[in-house]
This record gives sequence, structure tokens and C-alpha cells, in this order.
Amino acid sequence: MDQNETTYMPEKANPIKDDQVLLGTAPLRPQNMVTSQPAAASPPMKVDVSAANKAPGAGDFAGAWEDSSKGVCIISECTLRWSNNVISKIVVDGGKLRIEDSDTTASLDGTNNTLTWSDGDIWKRTLVPTEFTGNWQDDSKGIHSIVGTTLKWSNGTISDVMFSGGQLRLDENKLTASLDDAKTKLQWSDGDVWNKTDAPAASSEFVGVWKDSEEKIHTVTDTTLNWSNTRSSVIKVDGGQLRVDDCDATATLDGTKGKLVWSDGDIWTRTTAAPV
Repeated sequence: MDQNETTYMPEKANPIKDDQVLLGTAPLRPQNMVTSQPAAASPPMKVDVSAANKAPGAGDFAGAWEDSSKGVCIISECTLRWSNNVISKIVVDGGKLRIEDSDTTASLDGTNNTLTWSDGDIWKRTLVPTEFTGNWQDDSKGIHSIVGTTLKWSNGTISDVMFSGGQLRLDENKLTASLDDAKTKLQWSDGDVWNKTDAPAASSEFVGVWKDSEEKIHTVTDTTLNWSNTRSSVIKVDGGQLRVDDCDATATLDGTKGKLVWSDGDIWTRTTAAPV
């Protein structure tokens, strides 16, 4: 798969300030040599205001956002994952975020920490709850791993998780989980209890370093695909397929587990080369 998107990083305005004036004393000259001459004009100061007026790009909107119901929504470069786990395609143009096939738009405030929607709803930038992050062991000694908004089960399957009202929620089976006061037990609504553990979780067969057809190096972890251009995408592994969250691409392993075959025909080869 040829991945050529780049992450937009906005420039910060750095206008030139004329806050210094050099004061000097004219050199002493004999009276008969002093002539009246016009003072030389100073060249005009140029101030670059283009950066200050630059419209927000996709990178400015990316992150976790808390909506008015305290649900956490995740915005990537081209998708919005709502707190109910529905994924919408988005575009950013003219400094506004717009949901594809809809007239709904959102704008950032000057601090990039408040998102105001065209219907009046206001979201605040937040962090994905970190107290749920880690490895958790169930009663059968299976180890499950939670990172960000993904839950990797002990069998390698990955599920999307949501956070609302201080709880973790799995929309696919309507389960919720809450932490105890010590943050070491995860108590599920079906009565199951997981204990936080330092034991490592099993890794997916897709995990590793991969070289694409253009010799670019990409890294796959249990929950993310780190592209050669430093952009990261959330991934999901299910039914022997790797799916990239922010596009329609899927990949499968060949029989040797040494090649990653993408749905667009691109083939990546497992390598030991370190990412640049």
C-alpha cells in the first residue's frame, strides 16, 4: 500500500516587533564643515502576517474531544469516531471541519481547545482516560491490553472502546467496565473482573517492521500503523485481516508470514531494518 499523506503542522506567527531604537551622538566636526542634509529614511519594516492568518488544518482538529454528554470522540486526519463508535468521514477546508455528505461543520477557537459545531454544540479538547491503559488479566489467566481507544483481547482480536461518564464501554456487546478506587481492578457489567498485571500480552502476527515496494519502512504495533512519514493510524485486526481505521485499506499475511498483501495490490516485506 502506497501511503503518501503528510501530517499538516501549522506555523506559529512570529511578527517582527519594532521595539528597539538605536540612539547615537553625531560626531564632532568643525563649524565650517557642518552642512544641512536631510536625514536618511529608514527602510520600512516588513511584517509577515501570513502565518498569523493561516487557517487551521487537519492536524489542528486531531485528538480526543469531550462532547456535551461527557462522551469522548476521536478525530484523526480524515475520520471522526463518535462516542457511540460510529465513524464518519471528514474533510477540513477553509479552516473548518465538515462531515462528508452533510452540511454539518465545526470551527476551532483561537486556542484550538474548543470545537464549536454549526448546530451550537461545543466540544472541549480532552485526553483519552489513561487509567484504563495497560494489561489486564481475567479469571482464566488470559491477558488483554488496552491502549488509547482500542482493546486487544487475549486471542488477538481488537475492539474499539469508548469512554463516557468515567466508564469504558464496548458498544459491540453493550458491556461497560469501571475501575475500583485503587485503579487495579476492572469490573465489567457482566460480573467479570480483570486485574491489572505487568505480564506481557501476546502480540499479533502483523506486529513488526515492514518495507513497501518503494523501500519505505513502516512499523506495525498491536494497535497502530506508524507510517514512514511519521503519521500514525489506528488499526484493527479481525478474522485474519488488518484494517486501517482512517481509510478503507485492508491487508493479509501470506503463508510465510513474511509478506503483507494489501487490498490495493501493494506488497510489503517483513524486514529487520530500523525506521528512519
